[in-house]
Amino acid sequence: MTAVEPGCAKYVEIMKVPLHPGTCTKVSEYMLNDPNGLEYTQAQTGNISATSNLYATEEGVETIVFVSEWESKEEFEAYSVSEGRTNESWKEIAKSFVLPTKFVVRIYSRCHIVAP
Repeated sequence: MTAVEPGCAKYVEIMKVPLHPGTCTKVSEYMLNDPNGLEYTQAQTGNISATSNLYATEEGVETIVFVSEWESKEEFEAYSVSEGRTNESWKEIAKSFVLPTKFVVRIYSRCHIVAP
């Protein structure tokens, strides 16, 4: 019998979000320091890891990329509609995002099968 490697992601979400001009520092500080930033995501049931990276394109467009790994797609979806992603704090920082966001990739499994 084979088993799934412990702690491997069964659902990975990579999302690219352009930012309105002048909001990069505000978004960075929110993600790093606000209780509803990365700390919130990482504390959610089923979250394996969560990171965000900020960069600017050659055209000067500032963008944030979110990468999160989850035990299941259902746990990611529950997180997406949870308090920390629907409250006023999140709605305020989301005004910095140029919508619609772009899902770069959604991976439903990257687990390795290991022998017991």
